[in-house]
Amino acid sequence: MTSFINKDEKLANTVYDNEKTVNYLNHEITRALTSLPGEETLPEGDRGTITSLLHAIMNVERISDIAENIADLAIHRIDAKIKLGKKGTEELTGLRDLINESLSATVLAIEEKDTASAETALRIEDEVDVLEAKVKKSHVKRLKKGECTPAGSTVFTDMVTMMERVADHAANAANTMIRGVEDDAEID
Repeated sequence: MTSFINKDEKLANTVYDNEKTVNYLNHEITRALTSLPGEETLPEGDRGTITSLLHAIMNVERISDIAENIADLAIHRIDAKIKLGKKGTEELTGLRDLINESLSATVLAIEEKDTASAETALRIEDEVDVLEAKVKKSHVKRLKKGECTPAGSTVFTDMVTMMERVADHAANAANTMIRGVEDDAEID
């Protein structure tokens, strides 16, 4: 998200490298968890933890995929010399900060099975949903006033949508770790 906001090509390239690492880890961790010898003999709680971890890993991998899409958008913004206005940049920065808070809470929820952190990620996801609608409404007003370009409008709204999806997947990962898969209503 920062690579897009700050038009930082070096940071975008770091995202590409990290995405390869996340894909590798996703594959290896999934392979290890699904090939545990005697998994059927494990207590139900342990089997549930394995299932929850697999779902959390899938959500983390999706966040990584979205990060790569955001890096692509950052590179496009740099190459096409697309500028965003001060208000739009402030809105994106606010969303980014909120989502980073959600990601931190999600990590704690997964690492510690911390219910309070999972609830924080879920609360933030709701806040991001509300903020997404407000930001898009504000953006349309600026667009109608001629305060931004159609090219800037496209990348801005794409970015807002991708950021909201990151919050969704963070909340899903946190929620799955706390409530288990059967109680996990995926957040769209």
